[in-house]
Amino acid sequence: MKNTFFLMLLCCCVCKLNAQPSSSVNINFKLFNSKAEPIGINTFCNEFRLLKNGYPVNFCNNLYDPKDKHYDLATRRFNLNVSTAYADVNIDFIYRTDIMSITFINSGYGATFDIDTLIFIPGKYAVSCASRIVNNHTLPNIPLLKIKRIDYGVAKAAYYNYLLDIFIKLNDLNQEYSSTQLFRNLQKSYHIKPNDLNHKTPEDLN
Repeated sequence: MKNTFFLMLLCCCVCKLNAQPSSSVNINFKLFNSKAEPIGINTFCNEFRLLKNGYPVNFCNNLYDPKDKHYDLATRRFNLNVSTAYADVNIDFIYRTDIMSITFINSGYGATFDIDTLIFIPGKYAVSCASRIVNNHTLPNIPLLKIKRIDYGVAKAAYYNYLLDIFIKLNDLNQEYSSTQLFRNLQKSYHIKPNDLNHKTPEDLN
């Protein structure tokens, strides 16, 4: 939870954006286990936990409260609405001792992520929606990213490069947060030399 907090704080610190009201990031998905079997609300409530930016989200109470969370029994879709001020959104799916962590990268002005098939595969990933800012102008509509199924190889590399960019920005600012160690630990897990600060492809991380 501390790492998630500092990562959010860092995103707010390094983004050179004018102060604006917080925007909403909407994340909706159908959840499946590693065998591609659907996970309904009863299984989810009995066997899974979900953290939003490090804080628990309870889908098992007030299932039909559309303000910040909602589970549709007819479509079996989970829906999250997250108010955020220029910070990306991190969602942790926890099953026993396994964790699947997905960072949803947005421009800070709102985004919608629609994932048709979200398969629980432990690891750290990132997906990115198009920026709502084009040529210094804010588009009237919130960007939408529709994904049939996450390519976890691409998403794994996206997360690595996401932390790498933050690490480089911190170096430029001569600052250090817990995310610095997060990146170093991730770098070490892939046996990448500390002085290698190049973006990686999925093939590089295999």
